[in-house]
Amino acid sequence: MKTIYKIKVAKLIFNILMLCGINQKQLLSRSSINWNLDLSEGIDLSIYIFGSFQNDISSSILRLVKKIIKNNNNKINFIDVGSNIGDKSLFFARNLLNQNIQNFQVYSIEPTEFALNKQKKNLSLNKKLYKKISLHNYFISNRKKKNISTYSSWNLKKNNNSHSIHGGVLKKIKNNTKITSLDDFIKKFKINDNIIIKIDVDGFELNVLKSCEKQIRSKNIIFFMEYAPYAFKEYGRSIKDFFSFIKKNNLMIYDLNFNNLNKIKIGEGQSIDIIIVKKNFLNQTNCH
Repeated sequence: MKTIYKIKVAKLIFNILMLCGINQKQLLSRSSINWNLDLSEGIDLSIYIFGSFQNDISSSILRLVKKIIKNNNNKINFIDVGSNIGDKSLFFARNLLNQNIQNFQVYSIEPTEFALNKQKKNLSLNKKLYKKISLHNYFISNRKKKNISTYSSWNLKKNNNSHSIHGGVLKKIKNNTKITSLDDFIKKFKINDNIIIKIDVDGFELNVLKSCEKQIRSKNIIFFMEYAPYAFKEYGRSIKDFFSFIKKNNLMIYDLNFNNLNKIKIGEGQSIDIIIVKKNFLNQTNCH
């Protein structure tokens, strides 16, 4: 289903809930995680109804982690770029702890004050998970920028400023937010083993990937991200730019079930979630 139709369905569900007298603000537990939710926000509504947001990505990451753990006992490092309200970070930490896996760390990176404050509230409601998650107010990029805005709100009320396809609302990034590359972030926090990076930055993915080239060359890093050509174009990037980067760095693309994607064919305004790794890495770790 196209993203624009998903947003329309979400708006319809929100309006029905409001007509039924459901409170817009909700303090509740879903999938053993405590949440402070605003149902007028798309991510929050998904958690309220389904217990999670983009569960297919989260489930794929967890399947991969289980296979990695069978091959080595090294620490699992999960870097959540564009972590928003903490849905993936909290889901990851909760599920590993539920399986009695302790040797991991989550680095949750969110640049906007809007989503950062929401995530702080959610982390404060989950004290046991909070110890395994470090929250960072960074903007990840391969270049320094000023006057930055990025999408971190999917408001389901009538909003004339929302994106025409994915429905996102731009939120400004404060001037004191640190701008850094993934190369420098990984180096600063001395992250070495079993690095899994989820990228959700609505078209800015290639800039984030380019900011990690040094680490890609020296480490086996697994990336989970959304491939959305329409969003790339808005940041002056093309499909050709993306695949040139993949080829240059000897990388391979897989779907969330770890099937090789030689070619990606999707319709206008559509997207697909993918995994990016070095050639043969999944074979070496028996992750297929």
